[in-house]
Amino acid sequence: MRRMTQRTAAGRRYHWSCLRHLEGSSVCAMKRIPERDVMHAFMTMMNKLSYGTDAVLGTYMAALRRDCERGNLSRIRELEDELTALKNENYALQSLGSENEALRKLLSAKERLSYESMEAEVIGNDGVNYFERFTINRGSLDGVLPNMNVVNQDGLVGLVTEVGLNYAVVTAIVENGVSVSAMTRNGHENCIVSGSLQEAGQNRMLLKNALADVDLTEDNTLVTSNISDRYLPGLLIGYTYDVKTNADLLTQSGMVRTAVDFTRLKHVLVITTMKEKLQEGGE
Repeated sequence: MRRMTQRTAAGRRYHWSCLRHLEGSSVCAMKRIPERDVMHAFMTMMNKLSYGTDAVLGTYMAALRRDCERGNLSRIRELEDELTALKNENYALQSLGSENEALRKLLSAKERLSYESMEAEVIGNDGVNYFERFTINRGSLDGVLPNMNVVNQDGLVGLVTEVGLNYAVVTAIVENGVSVSAMTRNGHENCIVSGSLQEAGQNRMLLKNALADVDLTEDNTLVTSNISDRYLPGLLIGYTYDVKTNADLLTQSGMVRTAVDFTRLKHVLVITTMKEKLQEGGE
């Protein structure tokens, strides 16, 4: 089988084709299969194996009890080993299913994205359980450059800040001192959201510089602004809450709950479209 790419007006579509069919339809009549159908079949198989654990292991447990009654210790040990192997296999299948689901969501996000991008895997983290500054397995050999935006299936993750031959370092938007120019979904109002040491590990950012007359209701969606010098416009940042008017009565401050969970990052998309190139193209 070979994975094939088809470009359409709606974006890239992926399917799998038999190698013999690619040589000629007269050799093999099997038509190409959409990738989503392959993924669905795999997930169906994994779910059946997972939900059938009791039925599969129950047979071995019953046999174990019978042999125990007959004092067959050797058989007991064999069954215990088989039981452990089956449990390990079941765990591996569940992990593989979760990994497949995450990659499927990332692929779907890539197809919806308005910019060109490449997949990358997180291979290192400067923190312990919170990804404020981390390393990915893509570098200059792959075309990665500093200031490229990084996202995942949920929203904006951060910026590439350091590039090696086969790796790059990403600084997340929740890093202390990082500020992002944001706007409401309709693009009419601007504000600043910033990472804060006090909010570290909480998937939260500070909101400031929003005019007092802006209606920032609970769970108002914020995206990257078109006036940012580094971030591409329209990337989802998060949702507002606890917004209050400041003492000067001219501005508002509050909190933003990030769309991305920075306690769990494994796969990301590096957007290869650069903000400065986008601006040059619009001139």
